[in-house]
Amino acid sequence: MTTTFHFLNVGHGDCTIIEHDDGQYTIVDINNGSDLNWNSRFEIAASMGVLSALELLVFRSANIAPPSYSQLEQAGYHVRLTNPVDYILRTFKGKRPWRFILTHPDFDHMRGLAALIQQGLAPHNFWDLPHDKEIAENLQDWDEPDFLAYQRLARGDFGNVLQPMRGSYGYRFNRDIDGLAGGHGIEILSPSRKLVDQCNEYGDWNDLSYVLKVTDHGLTAILGGDAEDVAWDSIVRAHRPADLKCDLLKASHHGRRSGFYEPALALMRPQMTVVSVGKKPNTDGSHKYRRYTKNELVLSTRWNGNITATFAQDSFKYWREYEH
Repeated sequence: MTTTFHFLNVGHGDCTIIEHDDGQYTIVDINNGSDLNWNSRFEIAASMGVLSALELLVFRSANIAPPSYSQLEQAGYHVRLTNPVDYILRTFKGKRPWRFILTHPDFDHMRGLAALIQQGLAPHNFWDLPHDKEIAENLQDWDEPDFLAYQRLARGDFGNVLQPMRGSYGYRFNRDIDGLAGGHGIEILSPSRKLVDQCNEYGDWNDLSYVLKVTDHGLTAILGGDAEDVAWDSIVRAHRPADLKCDLLKASHHGRRSGFYEPALALMRPQMTVVSVGKKPNTDGSHKYRRYTKNELVLSTRWNGNITATFAQDSFKYWREYEH
């Protein structure tokens, strides 16, 4: 029996799938990006020496298109984006997810909801924090199908709608059928009710994020959503230091420095940190995570493609689609 975490390379956004040892699975966020955006191609080109610092500045300031993917391939970059719905269909053979957890109401965490529903993959349970964000404001045409899908899920058209917060207990996510500890081993580190109210007051949607702790087979993973300093400070204050120790960390806010909170990392000290790379020009905090990760093992989906980590009994293994 194993619990497996699938960190998908979805470009500008997030998608993590937890494959539980009872055969059910959880989707945490989704983004069905089909191509590298301009900023990503610029960043990759600069990292690989395809563009010099001066050329990068000139191209961006003049709104000149970055190198194409084929040009990046010629330079040695071969990592392709993953369509998460196709991946789910292949991996789970059309089985509906037990739950979908929307960490917070930003589109790079919900693009793909419409495709999930169209493929018969609407979740049995939908987690959605209470928020005051006016998602429909400045809605782009291409996001309308996913917004409508979000509305249908949020009103319970396909299953249960839950809004658990720190301290919540429930069947399957952290309790078994007899009400005892177990289930899928999911604990909500953040937000608290107080933090939700604060984030709604100030429109702070990143710190509203679900931060999840998943414990199984004697091992622990923490998934950081897009949480920033306010949320991490709340987490550190609300928990004992030992409660934050983990084996696997998904860096918050796509590995940006804004999601790095040193007091929390000093307690977590994971064996491995995974960075789901979205749009983050000049804000990468990977070097900070390396200082607190065993053997500096920080892997990015941008350079390693899909990353899979498996928890067996006190045994932690990982795979990456591409070596880098």
